Amino acid sequence: MRQLVVQCRSDPELVQNLLYEPQYDDKWKNCYTDVFLVDEGKKITKPYNRQGWVIPLRNMCEKAGISSNFFTENRSVTLQEARAHVLRARLEMASEPSAWLTELDPLVSKNVDLMSYLSSELDPHALQTRLALYNEQTYADRDRIRLGKRMFGPSKKQKFVCSITGGMERRFEILDNQVNHLPFTHVAFDENLDKCRNPRVKCRDSSRVILRYPPGTENSFIHANYVHGGPLFNKFIMTQAPMENTIGDFWRMVWQEKAPYIFMLIGRKERERCAKYWPRRQESNPLDICGLHIHNVGVSLSRDPMFRVTYIRIVDDFGEEHRVEHWQADMNNSSNLDSPLAILRLARNSTRPVIVHDCLGISRAACVVATEIAICNIIKGPTYKVPGYRLLSPRVDPDLLRLVRRPQRPNVRREAPDCVGELPIPLNPSNVLSQASRTLDV
Repeated sequence: MRQLVVQCRSDPELVQNLLYEPQYDDKWKNCYTDVFLVDEGKKITKPYNRQGWVIPLRNMCEKAGISSNFFTENRSVTLQEARAHVLRARLEMASEPSAWLTELDPLVSKNVDLMSYLSSELDPHALQTRLALYNEQTYADRDRIRLGKRMFGPSKKQKFVCSITGGMERRFEILDNQVNHLPFTHVAFDENLDKCRNPRVKCRDSSRVILRYPPGTENSFIHANYVHGGPLFNKFIMTQAPMENTIGDFWRMVWQEKAPYIFMLIGRKERERCAKYWPRRQESNPLDICGLHIHNVGVSLSRDPMFRVTYIRIVDDFGEEHRVEHWQADMNNSSNLDSPLAILRLARNSTRPVIVHDCLGISRAACVVATEIAICNIIKGPTYKVPGYRLLSPRVDPDLLRLVRRPQRPNVRREAPDCVGELPIPLNPSNVLSQASRTLDV
């Protein structure tokens, strides 16, 4: 352990792994405090709490901008309690929007649903357990690929990946599945095929964005759908890249929904995949379309290493103003995982719908939104759906009550088969369940 502690001084990732690995919780000694405090031969003032894990966890808090007084000034705090405190603090931190956005709308990043959940419903200990189980299973399956009933080991992994890439489009193309009984109508899509990039990628009527700007317009179709509800804290709009004849519709949607962010996940130089729908440079002439005037206020290349951020100001004919940030990156085979998570954090804190698009609106955009759904699922924990027929009958037949001589079986074991597929983690530990699940009375 001491050798690992010495290595931690130059490896922040190792520090985090040790602090969040339960098997090392009882191996942190007070003497390790001196190891972390030595910096170029100089001694630094020791904190009141001198447990071995305090200094590395405090350093993590300083980098994240979180106060560490909770555990540095209290000797009775355990590592488990400190981890839970830091985890809650990191989740409650709103991703800093630009002052340019908040100047016009101070509440743009004050998502009430997210703040309410984190303050009253979040169980940090259960979340830590879910994360630990997820990491354990991910690490165990890193070199194994399941396909149907077969398992491919590391030796066949590369061959499998190469072979499936060529057939990916064929495997995941939209099919008329007779087993899927969910209603899927696309009348508006069929009437506006000239505004759709691919006739096979249909736009569902029940969730599509209906354009109502300007008032009284009859041209209400755009190939865009809302994604909200379930575990999500915010609302997304997934859409295709604007075409030459849909640029006006796109900006009408931005104005109508008052979207603060546009995430463009493809290259900006491929005109056949995306029309030039915004002024690329600050000195470019404004784009005047559908009664809206789109101005490029500035471009930032330093805000994020992966994304090019354009600050766009929209003004209508009556002088009303709306501001939006346009985040653009070619997310194709990128190894950068931090930047996509950063934009998801911006979206999670947003009070208004966030627009995400790639070429067709179903590939990279769908992956980003699916990632956010998975993150929110892990944060909230598994939920159980009680079948309707169970609500119509008592748990035990009244005539047999006197024959019952043993306690009821745990709800987890009885209800697990009804919820297969909710989360890819086991539900054995009692503290994995969320508070709502523990109080479930079936």
